[in-house]
Amino acid sequence: MILVNVDGFSRPPVFRSPPPLRNLTLTAPFDFNGRTPDLKTFITRAVVQHFPKTLQRIPRGQQPTGTMPDFRLPQADELEALEAFLRSLQVPHDANFELDRLLRTAAQRRGRELFFGDTAKCAQCHDGMALSDAKTTLPGGGGNRAFDTGVAQHQTDPRLRDRELRRLFSTPQLFDVRHTAPFFHDNSATNLRDAVEFCASDAFKNSPAATEVGTITLASNEIDDLVAFMEALTCPHNGDVNQDGKVTPEDALLAFRYSLGLEQLDTCQQDHADVRASGHGVTPGDALCIFQKFLGIPSCLDDRVPAKLLVETCSSTSPCTGRVGTALPLRVRVTNAGGVGLQGIDVVFQLNNTTTLGTVKTAADGRAARSFTPTAREIGIPLVTAMAGDLTTRLQLTVTDPGNSDI
Repeated sequence: MILVNVDGFSRPPVFRSPPPLRNLTLTAPFDFNGRTPDLKTFITRAVVQHFPKTLQRIPRGQQPTGTMPDFRLPQADELEALEAFLRSLQVPHDANFELDRLLRTAAQRRGRELFFGDTAKCAQCHDGMALSDAKTTLPGGGGNRAFDTGVAQHQTDPRLRDRELRRLFSTPQLFDVRHTAPFFHDNSATNLRDAVEFCASDAFKNSPAATEVGTITLASNEIDDLVAFMEALTCPHNGDVNQDGKVTPEDALLAFRYSLGLEQLDTCQQDHADVRASGHGVTPGDALCIFQKFLGIPSCLDDRVPAKLLVETCSSTSPCTGRVGTALPLRVRVTNAGGVGLQGIDVVFQLNNTTTLGTVKTAADGRAARSFTPTAREIGIPLVTAMAGDLTTRLQLTVTDPGNSDI
């Protein structure tokens, strides 16, 4: 938190948490409330406000006759250098914002579905390349919007609820958010879970933003999944520590030395090295996994990590209907994050979460199939699921009585 003079003169100072600068160029307009249209204007205003010629901060027009104004404009080379620096603060460094390559666990993928779905409604405000743009379908329009989310009413000490805080706040981007706690303009959210819980709080539900977005109700496990998703929005955990486009012994050595405190890595390099349990820090085990990948032997970085479990028959868009005593085909496909089918993965088919119909290993193309012959007990819409590791999906079936002439 820093104490900020709003205008440098008569208006009282307020506390502000400096916002992160990652991907700043993707989030125009700038400032806390989105008042600044372009980066050069943003830099110019910052120099004028924070770098006066003296500490007296004498305003233009109140200078002694013949003296220069106390505030100054930045030089052209200062503007260019600062703009180039701000444009370099990009995560991921390769400007590839594809989410699939960043998500490695079922919790992260569930979190993504919640984030972009109608339950959490996060993407109503956090959409677009850097997850900072409002949906164009909102009443107030799309783009990087400023919202009154009620966060100023989230202050734990009512004496801090200065009128200056009750205003609109620009929507921040979310890549590398796990490294930028605490959150909000006043640091009132200690961690990501606190930030997500606020969005389901009464303060948000009673805010002007909620009239556009709608109220949000989240279960504890849904909050966990959303946090897991947002923590994955970093540089990819792919073992390429030195970011040269390949996994080498040097990457393993860098990870090993860092785990022992013998090497310094920036946050993106740490993410590249954190391969075994993303978000839990770099250990010697991560270095071993990276080295095994280089040697071509099984490792945690193999592309054999199941990422998707896809329904190919009896899907929600093409459900199966059959009579009692008639076999119905069940088929799913297991792929890695790149969509390549994985062979030899155990898929468990289950009925009503209690009865196992059978376990099938996937073929070379990642497909696993078996038949299901319903009995009279399954008339209606039985719950048939397929599971592969921590991935679960439901198959859509309708079973009718054999005497039903409509089939």
